[in-house]
Amino acid sequence: MQLKSLQSHKLPRVDYTFQVVPATMPDIDDEAMSYLAGSFVDSSGHDLLGDTIVPVLTKGDGNCLLHAVSQALWGAELFSFTLRERMYKELDTNLEWYQKMAKDHVPADGWGDYLRDARQEGSSLSFVHAFALSNALRRPVVIFASQAKRVAFGEGEDGVSATFLPLRIAPENCVTKQPIYLAWNHSLHVHYVPLAVVVRKPQPKWSLPRVAFTKMLGDFISDEPLLRQYINHDEPIKLPKLVRAQLEREHEHALQQTAMSPDAAYSSMAAEILSMTLGAASRPGHGAAVAAAEAPVTPPPGWERMTSPEDGEQYDLVAPVLLGTKTFYLGYNFAEGKRVAAERFLKKRGLPVRPMRGIPVQFTDKLISHLSFVQERAFNQVTEGKKVTLKPVETASIVTCKWIPKEAPLLYRKPVEAACFEKLMQFNKAQDQDKQLSASEVECLRVVTEAVTSGASLVSAPSISTAVAKLVRWKAIFAAPVLDVLRALFLSNDVCVLLRDVFLPPKQSSIVEKLLFMSPIATAPFATHVLALRALTNATNIKELRPVLFETRGLLDKAGLALKSNDRVMRLSAANLLVNIAVAQPPLSLRKQCIETSCAALNAEKDEDVVFALLVTVGTLICNNSEAAQRALNLAIRPKLLGYNTQSQSQKVKQTAEHLLRWL
Repeated sequence: MQLKSLQSHKLPRVDYTFQVVPATMPDIDDEAMSYLAGSFVDSSGHDLLGDTIVPVLTKGDGNCLLHAVSQALWGAELFSFTLRERMYKELDTNLEWYQKMAKDHVPADGWGDYLRDARQEGSSLSFVHAFALSNALRRPVVIFASQAKRVAFGEGEDGVSATFLPLRIAPENCVTKQPIYLAWNHSLHVHYVPLAVVVRKPQPKWSLPRVAFTKMLGDFISDEPLLRQYINHDEPIKLPKLVRAQLEREHEHALQQTAMSPDAAYSSMAAEILSMTLGAASRPGHGAAVAAAEAPVTPPPGWERMTSPEDGEQYDLVAPVLLGTKTFYLGYNFAEGKRVAAERFLKKRGLPVRPMRGIPVQFTDKLISHLSFVQERAFNQVTEGKKVTLKPVETASIVTCKWIPKEAPLLYRKPVEAACFEKLMQFNKAQDQDKQLSASEVECLRVVTEAVTSGASLVSAPSISTAVAKLVRWKAIFAAPVLDVLRALFLSNDVCVLLRDVFLPPKQSSIVEKLLFMSPIATAPFATHVLALRALTNATNIKELRPVLFETRGLLDKAGLALKSNDRVMRLSAANLLVNIAVAQPPLSLRKQCIETSCAALNAEKDEDVVFALLVTVGTLICNNSEAAQRALNLAIRPKLLGYNTQSQSQKVKQTAEHLLRWL
């Protein structure tokens, strides 16, 4: 039965506040726990998160704001669709009032999109919709971000954290003055979760963010009198029936025993892992093969060292190896062991060195065998008084794929069009004075972007740092031309050196976080999303930005959401971003996340170009990394690869899939 069939057009009482009963603890959002850590600290320095305040897990299906509110009120997501109906009716019926209150936040021609998103199931919702919900429910709604993000990006309707008061309703007509508390669950700010207080714990002294949408009330209206009128933390909390029933059964839950104690479960799991480990180590011949590969070698009398034609280095033995159609040379010193030499050769060329399932002869084992053969033939030749010769027939052959692993990043080199600068000038007029670009700064941006996209040398750019510092402070609704300019600037390491203090300011948000903030999933237009993905793709070209990209929470979430889009251009832009992340050789944890995102997208993707980019991503990530390869296997990628290998109309997709099957 679908959840929607359980919806009722009649909501329960909306003055309830859900609280957590420890004996029946709901699922906790671990990402929110990490993101919000340190944001709810009491006067004694104790972090209330996880002890008094619990972020409850909600589904991420585009309805998360409504799921979060439903949980915050009644402890269940059953009323999300009815809440959407109430919110849409509130916004549609009182549209002129909302247009007035959010005049500086929403463009005049943008309200159609807000109404459509309010009505359409699965459409992401914004702060305007949170404001409408507050009025529809006749009680305050508060959305928290982490303390660091509140400082970095601000509060209120143009920030990342805000208090929404039912300003269309007189204070005395509110159903309760206890707010509904929600939060973002990570730094990308695309998913809401409810913040529930543990029952019987003292009520936290909430540090509320700025009140949103108050500018039209007058320049001299401050938050304090509004908060006093609409919020009262001392008002008694009314618990929903679910919590009251849980409290009645609390003693019974506390006495219940699990079928297996934690110690027994741990012992069982440890025994299973141990048996798997012993089984892997006791394969027939495994120990003998390792010993043979690492055994020291004594050359015959008169042996001379060899010079590699490839790098000019001298080794005890040089063996030719055919990769595809090109011959390379494997250098081997007798004292180091054949496995060390084979792995060094493979790593240098980005090929896997660890054992992987499904390959009849492992690359490493094949090279070790080849070295043994070449060594034996060479030793015999020297013993017989002959000169060592390595014939082509003795060359080891390893089939490779020209597309994976990918070594060079994909870059969007298209020039910034004149229409972009026209839009930039139009938006420039709407900025506060301290964010407005001067004519010379606009011209500087034009000259620099033209130079970097054409590959010309840059003589000087005196105003570039000041101009970009202003651009990155523009609001998200003006972001499109800014993102295209940044996309071009990321083509040049030299320009980015000049912009280092802007892109990586000390103790402030990095340019990567600002790019994500300027293209919020919930509200940004299609063009803004695509331009942000392309700017992030080019940002991987800047070596100094790669650690920041790897550490930025939410980067892969943005790519994953874009890969679910109905638009091919957006999906391809997201796939190209994943390719570049793979090329940049991220740490193992990010490799696994990138593989998970790619495999999830492959489940539904039909476009051959997007599929190819995702396969290149996976191939580049698992190359030379058995743990990443195992993660791909665990995600059941082999059936997908078999399908592409037999059914795809694209030769490059077929060949890439075939090569991945060999590796896996």
